[in-house]
This record gives sequence, C-alpha cells and structure tokens, in this order.
Amino acid sequence: MRIELIISFMVSVSIFGQNISGDWRGEMDIQGNKLRLSFEIKEDSLGYTATMAVPQQNLSDLEMERVVFMDSILTISMPPMNMKYSGRLINGNQIDGQFEQNGIKLPLSLTKGGNGYRRPQEPIPPYDYVSREVMFENQIDNIVLSGTLTIPKSSSAYPVIIIVGGSGPQNRDGQMFAHKPYLVISDYLTKNRIGTFRYDERGVGNSEGDLASVGFDEQVNDLDAAIDFIKKNSGMNPSSVGVIGHSLGGILATDVAVKRTDIDFIVLMASPGVNGKQLLLSQKAVIEKKMGAPNESVQKGQEIFGGVYDIIIRNERDTASKDSIYSYLGKKMGKDLSKEQITSIADQLTSPEITGILRSRPSELLEKLNCPVLAINGSNDLQVDPKENLSAIEIALSRGGNKDFKVMELQGLNHLFQESNTGLPNEYSELEQTISPKALEIITEWIRNRAK
Repeated sequence: MRIELIISFMVSVSIFGQNISGDWRGEMDIQGNKLRLSFEIKEDSLGYTATMAVPQQNLSDLEMERVVFMDSILTISMPPMNMKYSGRLINGNQIDGQFEQNGIKLPLSLTKGGNGYRRPQEPIPPYDYVSREVMFENQIDNIVLSGTLTIPKSSSAYPVIIIVGGSGPQNRDGQMFAHKPYLVISDYLTKNRIGTFRYDERGVGNSEGDLASVGFDEQVNDLDAAIDFIKKNSGMNPSSVGVIGHSLGGILATDVAVKRTDIDFIVLMASPGVNGKQLLLSQKAVIEKKMGAPNESVQKGQEIFGGVYDIIIRNERDTASKDSIYSYLGKKMGKDLSKEQITSIADQLTSPEITGILRSRPSELLEKLNCPVLAINGSNDLQVDPKENLSAIEIALSRGGNKDFKVMELQGLNHLFQESNTGLPNEYSELEQTISPKALEIITEWIRNRAK
C-alpha cells in the first residue's frame, strides 16, 4: 500500500511557544515497507510555516496549509487532502506523534536535523571552474528561461554539453528522489574540461511558463533556444556542441539533432527506442511483476490500459480522448474505481506530456540522425527496459545509415544510473550514490573522442 501525498498552495497559523524551526524527519512502517517523510518548519512574523518532502515518492518542498504549535503539541495539516500530523515535543530534538490520511493512522516520530541522506557526490561551492547563472529567451514561444553555465577556467577551446531532463517539471539540477544527478554530471564533466549548460524547465526555479500546459514541440523549442544561447549569445565560441538527454529528454535531444546541422554529437541516457504505447505498457508490467503482482492482475492491467492508450493515439483532440476514456474505464473498472478516481486517471493520461509520450515514435527520428550517438542504459532499469529499447535504438541507427554510434547496457545500474539492488523507484532515494562513476567515465571518454 502506498500513501499518496499531493499538496497545493497553502498558508499557516502558529501560536507562539518554544521555537521548533528546523528540519524534522521520520520513518513510517506501511505493511513492512519503510516510507521516509520530513518537514521543514520555519518561523516568520505571522507564525510557523512548513513544507513536506517524501523522497521515495519524488515529492519535495510541498507547502502545508496549517501549522499550529501550542503546549508542546505540533499539528500540521492539509484538510483538503484529509491529511494531518500531530505530535508532542518530547525534548528539543524529538517529536512523537501520529500521521493520518484518509482514515489511515500510522505512528511517526520526528527527529530534528537534516534530511537523513548522505550525498557525497554533490559538489559544494566554491568550484574549481566557472559557474555562471544566466537567462535566455525562447523567442518562438516568447518565454524566458534560466540556467547555469559551467566552463573550465582555462581559456583554450573546449566542448559544451547541454543537459535536458526527462518527464515532469525538473530544475536544472534534475532534482528528484533526494538526488541531483544533472548537477553531479555537470560537475564531473566540467572538471574534465567539458563545459555544460543545464536549465530549469518551464515553471520551475526562475523559468517562466507552465510545463503542464505544453507538449513535446514546445519543449524542443526550449532546447533549441538553449543551444542558440550557447552558440550565439554566451560569448564563448565552444569547440563543439552536444546534447545529453536523459529518459524522455533523449527524444527531445534526438528531435533537435535531426532538425539542426550544427549538433556535433548526442548522448542518450535511458532514452526510449520503442513507441510510446509499448514503452508505458512495458514499464507498467515490469514494475508490477518486480513488486510481486500476480500474473493475472498484470495481464488485466495490460489489456485495460492498452485500450486506454489506443483511445489517446486515435484521437487528435484530448477532450474527445478524455470523454472516451471516462466511458471506457467506467465499463471496465466501474466496480473497482469511483467516478472521482476515473476522472483523475483520465485527466492525467490526457495531459500534453503523456499524450506526447504515447504518440511518440523515437525510432523514426533515430533513423534520420546523422551525428555521433552514445546510447547507454542500466540492466536494472525498470522504467525504460534496456534490452528492448537499446535494441530498437541500434536497429534504427543502423537502418538510417549512421556510421558513428555506440550502444551499451551497463550492468547493475537503474534508471538514474545508480548501482542498485532491485531497480525499483522506491529504491532511488535510499541509495547514497547519485550516479555511477562508471557511467560518468564512459560518457566523458566518449565525448572527448568525439569533440573537436
């Protein structure tokens, strides 16, 4: 069982007493599974505010609606989500209490101090290279984005790599599951005399816009603008320019490299090679089986959601898809799901990003790709199956006549390229390693051999 924690804009109330500002963390036992949760509590002139993080669910900085601290009792709540934590301050560093959501009550003790995760690979300023905050404009969509440019201190020529992330709104560091993989990649490359540029996606950090309202085309425009910035507006004159695309970012990188003639090489990290429907169905089945779901249940899910995906692929208008999905799921799962749950599923699956994934055909783009390509994936990747996707990438590049590409499956690495045990997403945050040194070495050496 998994407790879903979805939070929107919130305000807080506090009654003065002992100051409890700081980071508080704890762990809940949910039917034998450990779920880490933390609150960051701050005090201002109006009282206390709090944000919540659940790294295993890739949730962070979620603002809480109500915070009350009185007579040593702390209450943090989000009424619209039927969620509340209540506990007593035992001493300055411990709160014993109970977490409750939708009628489920679980003991939760909080300890003050940090988030409980060691991340030894994350670089700490000052850096031994130049790191510059910049703004750049996507003139096609009239939107301003923000990013970080890192370059070696030496004045001699060096290549520059633009890093583009995968699904969902991500900041320039690729912050997810209590890790910052794009920051670690950037740091490693720059220390090895390869400049990097990474940027906040729309609506994240200091970038304008709303990623949830746009599809692949607009994201490609953003990447295009980032490349133009490096080539024309940074005053750098790089020796060569490439793109690293992680997960769905690999599709964006491939799209841009097909349209432009001035991309010298691309690196595809856990990038899809099969069409979107096959990708999502495979991901669903592999993860469910890994978690011990019965084969009958897995097969039923494949049939039902295969039908849902076909509806989306057939319909060009998402409103038509939504109505059809609602009717379809009502017939197939009306006994198991409420109307609200069916509506929520239909809304999620008809978002611009999901429809873009389902309608994507990466192999058709890869066949047109002429620049050098490094495609790597981990053998423990459960989100982008390494064998079927790397095989599809290799076949497409060969069919298109690409003369310089390398495809590698890296043993024991998961979707984030961590050395892993199970490969399941709930393991990402628990692993201390952010990205395998082996993967970093392979990427760096390959780029060095391709850069001008």
